[in-house]
Amino acid sequence: CLADPGRQYVLYVRGLKRPVTLDVGNTSENCQVRQFDPRTVTFETLHIAPANSHLEYMPPDEADWVVQVTAH
Repeated sequence: CLADPGRQYVLYVRGLKRPVTLDVGNTSENCQVRQFDPRTVTFETLHIAPANSHLEYMPPDEADWVVQVTAH
């Protein structure tokens, strides 16, 4: 995970069968979460809101995925 705390987070996952919990601190609930699929070179907007300063992401499968979280 790369982070500019409170502003932007980039998460790379691979080989996971469980959700990943990301501590986004005091980031407002108004944030954009996008999932990048490196196989198709496409982004998909996900509708995930942080709860109690944590965002939970479940990868669709065990392949490579990149998630970008941007606070507004």
